[in-house]
Amino acid sequence: MPQDTLAVAGTGRSPWVWVWGIVAAAAAGGLSWWATLLLRQRNRPKTVRIEELWVYPIKSCKGHSMKEVELTKWGLKDDRRYVIVGPESKALTQRELPKMVFIHPALPTEKGLLLQALPGSDLPGSKMMAPVLVKQVTEGTVRHVNVWGDQVAGIDQGDVAASWLQSFLGKEGLRLLFVAPSSKRVVSPEFGVGETAFADLFPLLVSNQASLDDFNTRVAGKVETTLANWRPNIHISGVGPWEEEEIRALEIDAPHDSSSMTNGAAKPGTEAPAAARLTLAKPCARCIMTTVDPQTGQRQAEGTTLKTLRKVHSGAVLRAKATLHKAFFAREKSASEGFFGVNAFVEMPKPGLILKVGDTVEFNGESWHWRHRFMFLMQQILGKTRPMSSDW
Repeated sequence: MPQDTLAVAGTGRSPWVWVWGIVAAAAAGGLSWWATLLLRQRNRPKTVRIEELWVYPIKSCKGHSMKEVELTKWGLKDDRRYVIVGPESKALTQRELPKMVFIHPALPTEKGLLLQALPGSDLPGSKMMAPVLVKQVTEGTVRHVNVWGDQVAGIDQGDVAASWLQSFLGKEGLRLLFVAPSSKRVVSPEFGVGETAFADLFPLLVSNQASLDDFNTRVAGKVETTLANWRPNIHISGVGPWEEEEIRALEIDAPHDSSSMTNGAAKPGTEAPAAARLTLAKPCARCIMTTVDPQTGQRQAEGTTLKTLRKVHSGAVLRAKATLHKAFFAREKSASEGFFGVNAFVEMPKPGLILKVGDTVEFNGESWHWRHRFMFLMQQILGKTRPMSSDW
């Protein structure tokens, strides 16, 4: 008998014992490596990148893409501080008046607000209007505006603005109001402590490029949506499709400028940098406004955008997949709603924080399900730079 066979036989053990021992040792080593990577992934700061910032001076009118903008307790500076109301003091939007998509007010200045229409907006049913400067009125009789059941204090901006809006939109009784400086409209206590002005319910809407790309693949050949359809304030990248719905908050720190730093640390006596927490309260249920074509002011005949969203990303679909908002999606009302973007509110100890396109922002990912961590880990192992599919 060969010597090596005798040696194995002399041990009194089957050769397979040695084979399985080697396999077990390799498996243990692999598991140890895997666990180490998971731990590193969990402890590694998770970040997103701000890709776009949008401010809409008048609620439901065209906005401005910003390179940088100040963050306030009411959201981004100058965002939805103005609102158009009808005779019943109800806030009006593109839901009722799709032609509002053609109104493109300039950003407010100390001189006031320039009301102007987009070039080419003299379409059938629209009257082309010369721009008009509306002086900002912050004092006067307070008029309470109905915004989703909340009574929000506003100040009428005068007859010049009202006449321009009525002529352009072809509707009598319209008025332009500016939010009263004394206004204090809190978000629903169910979600936390925050304030907003004339936004629907929350001061900020956060959207994700990967989700936009994913949705557009669902409607390819029918329509293509852009941020003009979804109207976010902060548009991010860095997470996979729809994963913004599993983020609790964006944690924003403002670094000291170089003049206040010494060897990487703040100089004695300088103030701590401004910081803020953007709590991502809940996914945003979308409405018929998403079907308005920003170029024509016309609604999609088939309502493809909203119809598709309610089919592929409704509460009924998401209640089985979600972790952070499972209870929210389980509500009866959520079942038929379509969701895109996440409503957020601001918590900040002091003003002065500037957000910039290109900023990298950490997020609280404690709520992330193991599936999200697994997907991120696989991206790291495989060297993928684009988010993996979220059809989990």
